[in-house]
Amino acid sequence: MPLINLSGYRAAARRALPRAVFDYVDGGAEDEVTLRANRASFAALRLIPRIQEDNRALDLRTGISGQEMALPIMLSPTGNSGLIHYQGDLAGARAAAKRKLIMVVSGASNYTVEEIAEANPGAWYQLYPWVSRDFYGALIKRVAAAGYRGLVVTVDVPGPPKRERDIANGFTPPRLTRRNAWDIATHPRWTADVVLHRRVVLRAFLADDNLPGISSFIREAKRTAGEVTRTAVRATWDELAWIREQWNGPLGVKGILAPEDARRAVDLGADVIYVSNHGGRQLDSAPAGIEVLPAVVEAVGDDAAIVLDGGIRRGTDIVKALCLGARAVSIGRPWLYGLAASGPAGVEEVIDLLQRELSIALNLLGQPSVRRLDRSYLMPAGVEFDASARQVQSRKAMA
Repeated sequence: MPLINLSGYRAAARRALPRAVFDYVDGGAEDEVTLRANRASFAALRLIPRIQEDNRALDLRTGISGQEMALPIMLSPTGNSGLIHYQGDLAGARAAAKRKLIMVVSGASNYTVEEIAEANPGAWYQLYPWVSRDFYGALIKRVAAAGYRGLVVTVDVPGPPKRERDIANGFTPPRLTRRNAWDIATHPRWTADVVLHRRVVLRAFLADDNLPGISSFIREAKRTAGEVTRTAVRATWDELAWIREQWNGPLGVKGILAPEDARRAVDLGADVIYVSNHGGRQLDSAPAGIEVLPAVVEAVGDDAAIVLDGGIRRGTDIVKALCLGARAVSIGRPWLYGLAASGPAGVEEVIDLLQRELSIALNLLGQPSVRRLDRSYLMPAGVEFDASARQVQSRKAMA
């Protein structure tokens, strides 16, 4: 039976998964300042309902780079999803296809490029600039041959972060302790899922059928697989320009927080900017995406679509992001909570839950279309209402 909110799915995921796995999904870097800010910054914004002048049926449709979506919701790339459920990215891809959303498939997927493309012909692919241009250039060609609609380059992982929950749980680096051995033993359903299907990322992803040549690279570099995943990523402006030359379709850049970086990425050919702090999992004390979203929107203008990634837990969060200029939001942890709680069906349940909450919010706000939201519906908490300033904002937003 579907749960009533995302907090319920999170609680169910906590019960279903061993602690180390749940904390890997749920946790952030260091003191988790940014992780908490992702939620607190949404709570600091207020919505102002208006008397409806237009009471037509709600219109939740939007589009990114010419690709129509039934909802302004995308599924974020989430590495190691095979640790949550053996179907992992495949479950996300199928749910996104069924609900007519865009999913960005993780560059650390537990299924091959071709397997995901077959399940969801409209999927986009997340690219980490692995190892060398020869290496990831071949991957770009493979993604294009499989029919992916877009490519998203993640640029905010120049090196490994310090995720202290993972260290304490023996997850990073992986080690077996008495506590996590007992935790695994007391989650027999999860253990059977992993053992029987063996779709965890280190088997499915770091293998030649998914990344041709990866096993020989690991041997020649005299590195462990874990060291490769932590250190073989580099993203610079030169690399981004080169990737733009290799890829003919829509190009997104994920991990942008500075407005000047957003502008430069667009000038280099990016079609979509993902305002994201990697879910608070990289640089702790980085700003929440919603905090910098207005400045990024101003820097980019109409030259690219803006997607907000991080902290989305309610339909009202989606409304707030759209009011500030995002074309859509992208969810990572929420669809993994659904996957852990109810298997593949749980991913669809989470999407449907957010759709219902978004519909309720729009109806109560008095605006039937997600494409007509602007800053006139929004104000900071604790700030005196200024009608004249809001009218100016509204006129600018509609201009």
